[in-house]
Order: sequence, then structure tokens, then C-alpha cells
Amino acid sequence: MAGEAEMPQCPQLHVGDQKLSEDPRGHDARCIEVYGLPHQAPYITNTNTEIYAEDRAIPSEMTPEASRKDEPIPQATYTYQLPLPSQGKQGAEAVSSDEVQFDFAPLQHDRLDTQYLERPIGVDHRVVPSPESTPTPKVHRIIGARPVGHSATGSDVSSTDETRVSKSPRTRRRSRTVSNRRDRRPHDDETALTQPSDEDMHFFLMYRAREKQNTFERLVEHLKHENQDLRELNEQTETKLRRTINERDECAEYSELLTQSLVAFKEKYCKLKRWALETNKDCEMLQQNASEFQRTLAGLTKDRDNLLTQLHEVRCSSDSASVHMENLRNGVGAAQAMAENSIATIKQLTAFATAQDDHLMSEKQRCRKLEAHILYLDQEKSKQNVRLQCQQLATNQTLQDISKQLGELQSERVEEDSATKCIMECLYRIGSVIDNNLLVKSDLVPLRKDCTSVSSSLTQLEQSLSEKVQSAIASLRHDLQHDISTQVSRLLSEVQSGNIELAEAKAEVARLEGKTGQAQQIIELLREAKHEAQKHEAELHNTNKGLRNNREAAIVQSEELRTSLRTVTTKWQTACSELEKCKQDKNETHAEVIDLTIRLNEAMAEHNCLRAELIAGESILSELQQQNEEQNIEARISTRLIRTLLTTSS
Repeated sequence: MAGEAEMPQCPQLHVGDQKLSEDPRGHDARCIEVYGLPHQAPYITNTNTEIYAEDRAIPSEMTPEASRKDEPIPQATYTYQLPLPSQGKQGAEAVSSDEVQFDFAPLQHDRLDTQYLERPIGVDHRVVPSPESTPTPKVHRIIGARPVGHSATGSDVSSTDETRVSKSPRTRRRSRTVSNRRDRRPHDDETALTQPSDEDMHFFLMYRAREKQNTFERLVEHLKHENQDLRELNEQTETKLRRTINERDECAEYSELLTQSLVAFKEKYCKLKRWALETNKDCEMLQQNASEFQRTLAGLTKDRDNLLTQLHEVRCSSDSASVHMENLRNGVGAAQAMAENSIATIKQLTAFATAQDDHLMSEKQRCRKLEAHILYLDQEKSKQNVRLQCQQLATNQTLQDISKQLGELQSERVEEDSATKCIMECLYRIGSVIDNNLLVKSDLVPLRKDCTSVSSSLTQLEQSLSEKVQSAIASLRHDLQHDISTQVSRLLSEVQSGNIELAEAKAEVARLEGKTGQAQQIIELLREAKHEAQKHEAELHNTNKGLRNNREAAIVQSEELRTSLRTVTTKWQTACSELEKCKQDKNETHAEVIDLTIRLNEAMAEHNCLRAELIAGESILSELQQQNEEQNIEARISTRLIRTLLTTSS
């Protein structure tokens, strides 16, 4: 894969200088020191890994010129680089001439149990701990034999160009090499102190040559057996390679499916995350709306409480007002009853007054008729007076005539008066005498004489009057008496009748005036009662009007309070319905959020499972690729070994 292709190269492990650098991927880093002959392939085995060398470079210390020297030959140190499979030719080209490059195959326990029962000769298992991690893999040092200073031909060098690896244990060589190595180390120390002789060196070289010959013979026999094993191994590796290729293709397809499913899951996860964020925003908005609704509900409850208190106060005031209204209604009812009674009495009195007014009008008309009759009588009286005045003038004229005649008669009467005076004196004397001397009957005689004289004189006078005057006076007197008597009788009759009627009319007028006075007094009393009743009615009307105004104001206030209560109740009901809706929406959103969280958790679990499967698939794929590359490397190494064996056998 691309992640594995971009991994850095495996670091170099310098064991001679005891320097170690680890693989960044955490693979086993192994430091190997090989001591051996220049013409001999290092015989390397390991219980944990099978090491196959691709190329080997001969160090400069193993040249024939260096081996001919008599100086003590130091121990050669070989540094092997363990590259990654992805390095390819670049890793092989980066190796110097003094370094041998190895590729490590995965551990095969079945072959280790059968083939690698013992460790090879010259392998020093000393563990170098990793500086970073505690359970670091072991670092093996492979120590070979020291090179012996003898001539190395070109055939020897060419025959050992490629590394040969032994997979079968050799116990005898191990014990020999270990003993030689144990014996050689103090000898090397001694040679380092004292220079050996030429005979010792020659003997040592001969010994090394014989040992080399024996090892070559054993190696040839071993390589024959190894060739057969490698052929079988090649067939097995080819089958395994085909199988791994198929598995790699399947893993690639499975990885593609996993990547596609991962992409789809990422899209779904992004959508779910966006939807969850939107639902969180909606939930926050709903929470804000719910808090606002709760605030409004709190305000509405406060307003409702205030309105309830106001309604309670209004009810109390309305109760008191209703009690006051009942009292006023009772008073108004009593006043109305009194007013009705007074109105009934007033109506009766007004009916009586109207009847009296009608009677008075009729009486007034009658009086008017009487006045008109009186005026007529006055006119008649004035006419009669005029006529009487005319008659009186006539009578006055006649009386003047009569007075003239009477004057004449009076002159005559003067004369007669003297006689009458004498007569009167005589009569006076007679009277005085009678008054003084009535008791004397004798004194009556002269008096009787005087009287007789007087009467005789009177008779003489009367007789002396003219008969004409007497006749005229008698006629005038008779006429005047007759006219006066007739006129007086007529006037008296008229006056009496008019006086009677006038008296009756005056009496009737007086009676009517008395009745009208009484009626006027009754009317005045009725007017006063009516005025008082009107005043009382106006007061009652004003009180009724005030009560009506108060009642209307109370009704308006109660209606306003009812409307405000209705509006508040409607608002409260709408707020309750909206709160219920918000609660339902909140519950639905909460249920949706719970479902979404469950689905998100399921998706996260599925994502984690898919991720774990992807990681496991990637690890399996990387292991398969690594195994494939290692098997390819093993196949290449085996083919090269077979070719080298074929070339050597040929």
C-alpha cells in the first residue's frame, strides 16, 4: 500500500562499534557479527528467523595480500543491513563493499521444530536492549572463525560469491568452533603480546587448510541435500505465492469495499453529524422558546394573580355595591310606592281640580252671562234713567209752572200765613193751655171756640181759593201721581226682579268666589304637593340616574374585567396550548435526538467495527504483502542458490 511504500529504509546496524538504530515500524532489529574465512560462506542459523543473504561483499581484510602477512590478523567484523522489502534495488545498491545485506523471512515454527534443533557454530546470542521499548526483540551476534593468512585463489573467491545458508544443525562443528574460539582467544592475546614463529604460523595455516577442506566436503554433501530441499521449498513457495497473490487480490477487493464502505459511512456520518448539529440548534431554539414561554407564562400567571386579586376586590366592591344597590332599590321602591301613591292622589286631586275648574268655568260662564245681563239691565236702567230724566224735565217744567203758580199761591199764602200765624198762635195757646190746664174742663170752652174760629177761618180760606187752581193742582197731582205710580210700579217691579236676580247672582258669585277661593287654596296646596312631589321625584330621578350611571360604570368595569379576563384566559390557554405543543415538539425532538444518538452510537460502533476491520484488513494486507515479498525474496534467493549449486555442480 501507499503507506507502506513511503516508509523509510531500515537503518544500518553496526555491531562492531556497538551502535544500534531501530526500524521505525517496530520490526526486529538484529546486530550480527560474522567471523569467518574469506573464501567460506558464513554458516548462519537462527532459532527465531531464517536469514537469506542476497549479496555478499568480501571485506578488504580477506584479500590474499593481507593473508600473506606475518603480522597477527585481527578479527574481521561484518556489518549487515536489514532493509525493508520495499527498498528493492536501491537498498542493495546502497550497501558498501564491506557490508553484507540480508532479508529476514517470517518465522516458520514447523520447520524450526524439525530442522533447527541446535544453534549453529559461531553464533553468540547476546541481547542488545532497545533504548525506547522494553519488550524489544533480541539482537543476535554471529561470530565466525578468524581468517587465516593464506593465499586465496580466484576460484575460491568466485565459488563463495553468494552466501550459502545451512538449515540443518551441526553439533560437532559448534562444539569444535566454540572450543577453538575459546582456545583461540587467549592465544590471540598471547600472539598480540608475543610474535609467533614461522613454523607456528605454517602449522596453523596447514591446520586451517585441512579444516577448510573438511568443511568444504561437508558443505558439498550438505548442499546436495539442501538443493533437494530447496526444490521442494520452491514448489511450496510457488504454491504459497499463488495463494498469497489470490489472497492479496481478495484483500485488495476487500480493502476497496472497505474504503467504499468507509467513504459511504463517512458521508453518512457527516450527514448525521450535520443533522445532529441542526437538531442541537433546533433543540437550543426550542429550549430558548420554552424558556421564553415559561417567562411569558410566569408573567401571565402574575397578571392572572393580579387580575384575580382585582376581580376579588371588584367582587367585594360589587357585593358592597350590590348591597348598597339593594338598599337603594328598596328605598327607590318605597319612594316609587310613595310617589305612585302621591301620583295617584295627585291624579285624583288633579281630576277633582279639573272637575272644579270645569265647574268654575261653567260658573264663570254663568257669571259672565249674569254680568252681560246686568250690563243689559244697566243699559236698560240708563235708558230708563234717560227717559225718566226726560220725564223729570217735563215734570220739572210742569213743576216750575206749578211753582209759579205756587208762588202766586204763596203770596196768597203769605197773606194767609198771617192768618195761619194767628191760627197757630191760637193753636199754640190752645196747646199751651192744654198742656198747662188740661185738668180744668172749663178752660176747654175758649179753646173750643178758638178752634172753631180757626176752622172757620180755614174753611173760609179754602173757600176763598179759586176753584181753577185747585182743579189744576188736582189734575196735575192726579197725573203726576198716576205717572209716578205707574213708573214707580214698573221700575219697582223691574228693579225688584233685577235686584232679586242681582242678589241671586251676587250670592251665587259670592258662593262661587268662596268655592274658587277654596279651589284656589286646594290648587295651591296641590301645586305645592305636586312641586314637592316633583322635587322628590327629581331627587329620586337623580339618585336613579346616579345609580344607573354607577351601575353602568360597574357593568362597564365588570365587562372590561371580563373581557380582560377572557383575553388573559385565551392568552393563557394559547400559551398552555403552545407550551403543550412545545413540550410535544420537545419530546418528539428529544425522542428524535435519542433515536439519533442511538443511531449515532450504532453508526459509531459500526464505524469503529469497520475501522477495526479496516485496520485488521490493512494489517492482514500488510502482513500478506510482507509475506508475499518475503516469499518472493526467498524464492529469488532459492533460485539463485539453485543456480549457484547448478553452476558449481556443473
